[in-house]
Amino acid sequence: MDGAIGLVYIIVGIFWGVIWGIATQKVNENKGYYGGFGLGFFLGLIGLIIVLCKPDNRYAPAQTQYSPMYPTAYSEAGDRKMLENGGWKCKKCGRINPSYTGTCACGMTKGENNGTAKAIQQANSRAAEEVKTGSATQTTEKAQSGVDQELQNIQKLRSYKELLDTGVISQEEFDTKKAQLLKLD
Repeated sequence: MDGAIGLVYIIVGIFWGVIWGIATQKVNENKGYYGGFGLGFFLGLIGLIIVLCKPDNRYAPAQTQYSPMYPTAYSEAGDRKMLENGGWKCKKCGRINPSYTGTCACGMTKGENNGTAKAIQQANSRAAEEVKTGSATQTTEKAQSGVDQELQNIQKLRSYKELLDTGVISQEEFDTKKAQLLKLD
């Protein structure tokens, strides 16, 4: 009989841990993090409290946010000023970051973003000019699609370089693809 009671306690304990684990994981994922089941399973209420104390890790682009205290014109002026003072625009989420920020809120580092520094610098200067002239809504989409295409070409070129370095493709094939992607023909 003692073995059956012990087995019931073990099953109830596992069930209790699973409930706390699922609750903790859902709260953790709603805050923008991955996982969290183990905290809830092993620590229960303490794990849930730990997850609740984490800062929010989600980012909503400034274009979708509205604040009556900071209207859009103020935001655009601030973005323009930040770009003029050496700020950088994240190619992953579109957030404009000050020059002293090394990592965007979405996780993209300035170094990863500057892998195509020239293309991004041109895009930032065009974006700053468009915001200054007020034609940002129409031409930003065109400029962004052009920058996106340049970034995709550079990423493809990096992958071809890796293939060249590993010996999968020859130098001639790499040079041909490089010329095509960079439009050197």
